[in-house]
Amino acid sequence: MTPSAAKHWKSPMPWSPDPEDDPVKSANTRRIFPRHARDLAAELEAVGCHPQAIPGLLLKGEMALFKLSGLSAAEAHLLKQAALSLGGDAAVHYGLITGERDHSDALLMLSLDRLESLRPKLEGLPFRLPELSLEIEQALRDAAPGRRAFRVGDRLYRREGRPYIMGILNVTPDSFSDGGKFQETSAALDQARRMVEEGADFIDVGGESTRPGADPVSAEEEWNRVKDVVRQIAAELPIPLSIDTTKASVARRALDAGARIINDISALRSDPEMLEVALDGDATLVLMHMQGEPRTMQANPAYRDLMLEIHAFLAERVEAAYSAGVVPDRLIVDPGIGFGKRPGDNFEILGRLGELADLGPILVGPSRKSFVGRALNLLPEERLLGTAAAAAVATVQGADILRVHDVKSIFQAAEIAHQCLTRAEPREPESRT
Repeated sequence: MTPSAAKHWKSPMPWSPDPEDDPVKSANTRRIFPRHARDLAAELEAVGCHPQAIPGLLLKGEMALFKLSGLSAAEAHLLKQAALSLGGDAAVHYGLITGERDHSDALLMLSLDRLESLRPKLEGLPFRLPELSLEIEQALRDAAPGRRAFRVGDRLYRREGRPYIMGILNVTPDSFSDGGKFQETSAALDQARRMVEEGADFIDVGGESTRPGADPVSAEEEWNRVKDVVRQIAAELPIPLSIDTTKASVARRALDAGARIINDISALRSDPEMLEVALDGDATLVLMHMQGEPRTMQANPAYRDLMLEIHAFLAERVEAAYSAGVVPDRLIVDPGIGFGKRPGDNFEILGRLGELADLGPILVGPSRKSFVGRALNLLPEERLLGTAAAAAVATVQGADILRVHDVKSIFQAAEIAHQCLTRAEPREPESRT
């Protein structure tokens, strides 16, 4: 604005800020990056918006992105037109324009305040568009943080601060990181007590190594390795116990001994009786994605669309559990860091965890994994800082549970990451007595 124009310009506002109250003396234009609605709400409050206006502005300020797969050309074109009419868009394959393709995936982009107007538009259209509108609404609703609660025993868990911490206790001779350290019951119990003192919310006991190339063991041998540890931890320690197994007979005996969670890396595929065991024992189930099986999973993993394939697999497994009678708050999903994944896949999963949020609470296990070792050229026992960084990213991206060896350090990393994310006061640690 020129000096001559300035003297004729009047502020459109009915008031002018007092220069003494404004710490910024000159124009300051910058782009901001609110990660969550609460961040945008804080900015709106700082501007001085009326409290009653903020909810509507939040909807305008948040863009919803949905990936839809396998649309016909007609469906993709109609979806795009509906989105454009609402001020959004749907990106589709260029080949639909040239006529070289008859189908496409689509990336729907629409602000939340216009999303509610999409369903009436799609309901009146042919093909699968009415069904797609319901799927979009369902995905948005299921991904809401309040919907991702889970129950262990009689207690309901919902992440409101840092993620919950699940301490790893391998009672095996050949696990990749701590094999042989806790085979003696006394050593395992000491480690379990230490993890509780350091802040663990759950302890996951395993009697069979699932490292790449590991040989399977019989159910009897696996149970003999873990039985004394499971019984004594369940009797002595105040936090829920998880059993890491793919065998229904081991899971049943562990539940009878006091375990409350079944961590099944096969996602119920290895043993057809596992679902019945979980239902009979009212257990919480962790369902993990894995390409292949432990002995061969790292031979040549390959994906055309990593997150699509992980989501589709876990969605099918979750639906199978629902169909058998498992209630939603007894299910947790795990994208399977390091299980049939290339190094870069693991980093991508960590950065895109939120895409799994509609499936339920998310457990992530980055602890001392080879993708950390390869990135930093470190042995398993040297990967603590890399694991902490991965755990911090997972915290920011929405993980509900972190499964780790080094409870104290990861507890601290997750707490700081959460506070950076929310600017919240640290919560008081729970009493362990």
